[in-house]
Amino acid sequence: MIPATCLWDKLQSLAEYSKHALAAEIRRLAHLTPGSLKKELESKIYAPINRIPDNLLSDIFLLGLQDDHEDDEHFEFPQRHQGLISRVCYHWKSVIEHTPLAWANITVLDRQPFTTTKRFLTFSRKCLINVTIGWGGSPSYGDNAYNIDEMDHLFTLLLPEAYRWQSLYIAVVEYSLMFHIVQRLQLVAAPNLSLLVLGNCRVKRADDVFTPVRFLPKHKLFQSSPGAPVLRDVDLYAVHVDWSSSFLSSSLRSLTLSAHAFDVRPEPQRFFDILAGCSESLEAFTLDDSGPALRHDEDWGPYVSQKIELPKLRTLKVALVPPRHALGIFNMIVARNVTELTLNFEIWTTEAEWNGLIKQLCTGSDNSMEPMFPALLSLRLLSLPAEPMYLGTLLFYYPTITYLVVNFKYGYDALLDTLGNPIHKSALPPSELPGWATAFHSRVMQYQGKHMEGDQMTEESVRHALWVCPKLQWLKVYGFRGKQMRLLVAGRKEGGVPLKEVWYAHTCSVNVPDRAWLKATLEVFREFTDDTHEDDGGFTDDGSYYGDD
Repeated sequence: MIPATCLWDKLQSLAEYSKHALAAEIRRLAHLTPGSLKKELESKIYAPINRIPDNLLSDIFLLGLQDDHEDDEHFEFPQRHQGLISRVCYHWKSVIEHTPLAWANITVLDRQPFTTTKRFLTFSRKCLINVTIGWGGSPSYGDNAYNIDEMDHLFTLLLPEAYRWQSLYIAVVEYSLMFHIVQRLQLVAAPNLSLLVLGNCRVKRADDVFTPVRFLPKHKLFQSSPGAPVLRDVDLYAVHVDWSSSFLSSSLRSLTLSAHAFDVRPEPQRFFDILAGCSESLEAFTLDDSGPALRHDEDWGPYVSQKIELPKLRTLKVALVPPRHALGIFNMIVARNVTELTLNFEIWTTEAEWNGLIKQLCTGSDNSMEPMFPALLSLRLLSLPAEPMYLGTLLFYYPTITYLVVNFKYGYDALLDTLGNPIHKSALPPSELPGWATAFHSRVMQYQGKHMEGDQMTEESVRHALWVCPKLQWLKVYGFRGKQMRLLVAGRKEGGVPLKEVWYAHTCSVNVPDRAWLKATLEVFREFTDDTHEDDGGFTDDGSYYGDD
């Protein structure tokens, strides 16, 4: 007697055969004796994997589904693994379909009627779900583009499950779709939502005036009780809302405002109120081509006098804003615990204004002669159009830096001497520093005095008093030549402050001998793709999100 489960599994497998293969398999089975047939079919039941308890098999499936192959650039359909597992055998199908967490990450890649999405919603049952709608690339262009009708149909499926949303990530190309989404999110309650990312990935830079005008109205989100009370991470990329929405005044942990046209930016006082509202919880803040609706020549004075303490802020990025805006932002906030700072600007005006920003970063808004961010460990200088002497001085004031990114495409070659030589031999000797920066030299002398043994300086004083960024371990560079890097690495090694890792853009020119020497000298010497998106953060054309490296 052959067990029914064995026969069922065999019949299930035959359904996948082609006509030719099916005929051949039937002929083969017909020639087996009853004993041989029973032995063949029952062998699967006694295979070691079939003795694994269902709860353990479920955990194995979850481990296999973890990360959704995030390192595979060509991986397009993260849902396919659940389907493949369910096709192995009836037993596996039953186990995977009764493992709700295996269906909790819902990436909407199918089209109307959204059969796959429905399946995920069904099998995830009552567990919290993470919803990703990346409609930014193909087939979102041309005749095959997603449309409002499809978005409506999709949200008809998703809105009844809003109480289960844990994260909601939406990236589209057509702003008509995003505007429709924002409208649909007005009267929604999402009591478990912790992450919200909305991105119009067609926009690269914000204009002065938002277009098209028909999408100008602003809407409040999550107005139905209880709203979105646990929302902690918000990223609005070229997507505007009614800035008085209550979810922007909650205890946010991370806030990113990017690529907002001037006429849809928050009013100045509302912008500052948003920051003040999450002052006790904010850990990461990005202001990229966005900010308060203040013109370049308007007075920030009435606003920056109201200092906003951000004691938990660790990561700060300010990019693509005019000098006065950058000065205003840094004047306004008090965030002495920042450990990661990214600066990425363009030449809006003269170098003198950017020099003023560096002075503020080094001495504080009150000229205290103390750096604004004394705990700083990581600095990304992607573009800061100041004089090289001021850029070097910026590094002088932050001896705690261990990770540095410099884009040498913008002509910061003078920094090479500053980083590759002791201070007294570098291209920026104290006698040539700006008057306000001479205090750094005094500080060096005081440090040396504390580390003298007789007339000799101790090893500690040599290592830390005479070098810019003496604790620097990791350096990432754009627009560099191998010979320059070799001199820098050799200089720091001889000075007792060696680098551990250097990452260089693939567009950098590094010949074979220099590459061999650098690989032998450093723990890591590795190439990366020269793409400023890697550090900027935002949306690519295909709707995927890029963040810090």
